[in-house]
Amino acid sequence: MCLVCLILTGAISTGVTGMTDSEREWMIRRVEERIDEIGLSSAQTGDSGALSWGEGHILYTIINMFYATGDTKWLDIFKRHVDTALCFLTDHDDDGFLSWHTNYYTPEPARLKAFASAGNRGTGRIEVQEEITKKESWNTRTVNHRFRVLFLTKISFIVIDEEMKMPALLSPHSKPGLHWLPIQRYEPGKVVWRARGLRFKISGQPEPGDSFVILPQKAPEYDSVVHDGMMTMPIARFIEIVLSDEKLKERYGETAEGYLAILERHFFEKWMSEPTKGRPARWVELPDGRGLFAWEPTSFRKKRTSLPMNQYTAFGRTVIKLWQITGDKRYLDVATKMARMVKSLLKVKDDAYWWYYAEPVADWDGREKPSFVEHTHYADMDVGFMIDAYEAGIVFGEEDMRKLTNTFVKVMWNGSFDDPKVAGDVLGGNGTSEVLCDFVRLAQFDPRVWEICYRINRQSKNIKRLALILACERYVKSGKEP
Repeated sequence: MCLVCLILTGAISTGVTGMTDSEREWMIRRVEERIDEIGLSSAQTGDSGALSWGEGHILYTIINMFYATGDTKWLDIFKRHVDTALCFLTDHDDDGFLSWHTNYYTPEPARLKAFASAGNRGTGRIEVQEEITKKESWNTRTVNHRFRVLFLTKISFIVIDEEMKMPALLSPHSKPGLHWLPIQRYEPGKVVWRARGLRFKISGQPEPGDSFVILPQKAPEYDSVVHDGMMTMPIARFIEIVLSDEKLKERYGETAEGYLAILERHFFEKWMSEPTKGRPARWVELPDGRGLFAWEPTSFRKKRTSLPMNQYTAFGRTVIKLWQITGDKRYLDVATKMARMVKSLLKVKDDAYWWYYAEPVADWDGREKPSFVEHTHYADMDVGFMIDAYEAGIVFGEEDMRKLTNTFVKVMWNGSFDDPKVAGDVLGGNGTSEVLCDFVRLAQFDPRVWEICYRINRQSKNIKRLALILACERYVKSGKEP
C-alpha cells in the first residue's frame, strides 16, 4: 500500500489533526476581511513588479478561496481585480503586445533636469540630482511628467504635476490609495524629497508667483517574464475553472474567453516572439529537449544570461494551464521542454531533491559556480511548477513527487508538531522560513505537510498562506486535489 494510503487509513500515526469548524470559519473571515481592506488598490498600477508581488498574490489567494469554498462570490471578486489590472496594460515599446512593465529591477538611472521659469522676479535657484539610481519602493519611482514648483508666498510653495493637473503625489505613504503632497514650507537649501520621484532643493529668495520647472526622464522599463507569470497563472486557473463547468460557463464564459485571448496573444505569443528593446528576454532551447527563458544583451547586461529557475517557472505554470485549457500542442511543447530543464537541475541527497537558485546551463552563462542553494520563498514557486507539471502529466511522475515531499518532511522540517519549523532553503539551512504556499500542495502525497504548514501559519497575517491552507485541507480529508 502506498504511503499516502497508509496515512489516510490510519495505519501510520501522523499527528495530523486538521481544523475545527470554528477555526475554519475564522480563517475564511480573516481572508475576506483583508481582501475587503485591500480593495482594488494593489491592482491599480502598471508597474509589473508592484503588480505581481502584490496583486498577483491576491489573485492566487482569491482563486484558492474558490477552491476552498466553492462560493462564486470569489469569482466575482476575482473578475473585478483582473479587469482593473488589465486597464493598466500598455504597449510601451510599440511591439504590438500590451504589457505591464517596470524599471525597478534594472540598474539604469532616472534623470532630472530643472530650470527657473522666464520672468521670475526673485533670486531663487533650483538644483536637482542629475541621476537617481537608488531603487526604492514602487510608489516612489520617477514618472515622465512635467512638474512645476510654484511659490505661493515667500515662505511656501506647492509642487504641481502639470500632466495630471493636480498636486504631485506624496511618497512614500503608508495608507492605501493616492495622497497628494501638501503645501510645503520653504527652507532655503533643504532637499525636498516627499514628492514622488523628485529630489530637488531651492536656494535664494523666490518671490510669490515665481516657479521652477522639473523635467524627469525615468529609467527605461522592461517587461518581465516572472512578473507576467505571477499575474497570469491565477488568471489561467480562473479560465480553467469556468470553462470546465457548464453552469459557471453560462455566467462567466464570455469573460473567461476574453481573458484566454489576452493571455494567448499578449503574453504567450509575446514571449515566443523575437526580443525587443523593451522586452529583452527570449525563449531558448537546449540539448536533450530542454528550454528556458534568457535575457539578451542590453545596455546594462552585456551578454545573454539564463534566468533563474523561479523566474521562468512562474510563466511556465501559465503555459501548463494553457495546454490543459486548450489542448494546443504549442503549449505542451514549451511546458515539456521547461519541465525537462527543471528536472535536469535537481540534485538528490538522502532520497530528497535539492537545487540552486540559478546555475550555468549553457556556454553563454559563463559562471564558474552556481549561485546559492534555493531559498524557501523562491522554492515555493518552483515547487508549484513541479506539482502543476505532475498534475498535467508532463515529465514529473510519482517518484519525483516522493523525493520532493521528502525534501519538505525529511530535510526542511524540524520533525516537531509541537513547535514546527521549516528551513530557509531546500538543503535544511539558511535559518527558518514561513513562506509556505505551494509547498502545502505536497499534502496530497503526505498529509503531514498540511499539518506542518497549518500549525506554522494558522495565525499568519499573510492571506495567501491562509488561502492555500484552506484549499488544501481537502487533501487531509479525502486525498483529493483541489
